[in-house]
Amino acid sequence: MPKRRPPYHRRLVALLADRDRWGRYTGCTPDAVTVWVTCGPDAWYQARRWAAETPPRLFLVCPPGEDPARFDWRILADHSPVLISAAGPVSRTDIEFLAAAILRDGCERVLALVDGRIVRFTADDTEAAA
Repeated sequence: MPKRRPPYHRRLVALLADRDRWGRYTGCTPDAVTVWVTCGPDAWYQARRWAAETPPRLFLVCPPGEDPARFDWRILADHSPVLISAAGPVSRTDIEFLAAAILRDGCERVLALVDGRIVRFTADDTEAAA
């Protein structure tokens, strides 16, 4: 069964295609972008807020209650580090599963706030405090 693209994928593709505007996006420079992945019980609320922001924020959604491994995260492969934003209470295990799925699809580094500290997940399966 082919993997599905995460919600807001088409929007992200369109924003990334306009490379001349990268420096105008939230948290980005003309040479590099910051892409966020929101997850947790309030992920849809956070996504609607982010979609309305000016300047735009580059993001995808891992829908609440869905297995992140069932999604195709390859669009994130060239945009390390990806930032995971928990919208509402999210277990460390759920964040680790999401990070593992993103890394599996080619991203080299994922950052997330876990238990009050920033944690770095890397493609070589090591984890260290950032």
